[in-house]
Amino acid sequence: SLDVLRSLSNTELSAFEGLVVGREGFGEVQFLEPVDLTTLPRLSALLGQVVSIKKQEASVYPKTKDALFERPPPAGEGLNVRTRFIIRGCWPIDKATGQPITDENSPRYQRAVDRLKKTKHTTFEKFEASTGTWVFTVDHFT
Repeated sequence: SLDVLRSLSNTELSAFEGLVVGREGFGEVQFLEPVDLTTLPRLSALLGQVVSIKKQEASVYPKTKDALFERPPPAGEGLNVRTRFIIRGCWPIDKATGQPITDENSPRYQRAVDRLKKTKHTTFEKFEASTGTWVFTVDHFT
């Protein structure tokens, strides 16, 4: 929680290990290396402005019109480290019924998972059909 982070010294914040930012029901972002939280203008900006988690989408240093950062810091600085994304509710949808496709043998399901595996600049880890959870890592942000 932010209260825990606010109680830490700048030294502790500058090499914080095990940072996980999540949004209930949508997903989470796990930073796999220590991050420097002192690069943020304020800790309250962490969820929403620096890490964005929405329906079927998550990003770090989002490129929005009101972004806090014009571009991410160099790889290895700030929050620009190896990161795992866990995004829930990413099922392919049956066009006829509007319902999620959870049958792993469905050709449409297979195409959707193949598309996830080919997402640029990501390393696919897995897709869980029962929860529609897509898990992947990135080495850094550009």
